[in-house]
Amino acid sequence: MNTKLFGTLTLLALLVFAPAAHSQDERKLTNDKILQLIKADLPESTIILAIEADPSALDTSADSLIKM
Repeated sequence: MNTKLFGTLTLLALLVFAPAAHSQDERKLTNDKILQLIKADLPESTIILAIEADPSALDTSADSLIKM
């Protein structure tokens, strides 16, 4: 009985929290999103603040930096 309850609760937790994790990935700042911000003529200071707030998803390889 306890195993069945645990399995049900685990499945329920996955169904509840999986969409939240997916939406966080969509909000991560990527190189492509930075290019969109630049093309939208946002102030440089705004773009820098966005980069400083979430640098984790940025690709800083030489090829990516040249593309930007």
